[in-house]
Amino acid sequence: MPPPLPPANRGSNAGTLIAMMMLAVCAMGLFMLVSMVTPFVMGVILVPVVLGPLVVLQYLVWGRWLDRLRAEDEAREAAKK
Repeated sequence: MPPPLPPANRGSNAGTLIAMMMLAVCAMGLFMLVSMVTPFVMGVILVPVVLGPLVVLQYLVWGRWLDRLRAEDEAREAAKK
């Protein structure tokens, strides 16, 4: 019989969170320095930042509406049988 497994370490993820925040701050600083040298970099970042939420909003609105229509259609088909 194999020995029992040790209890899972359910420690805090604070260290990981702090490391990720430091990485984000360093990335923003590097981005600022690069955008001072080459201004077109700002456009490369702004396009996804501006278009991303629009794509998500469109997906949520149309996705919910079409899902509701599909469910109604399936219910009608099931009622016919």
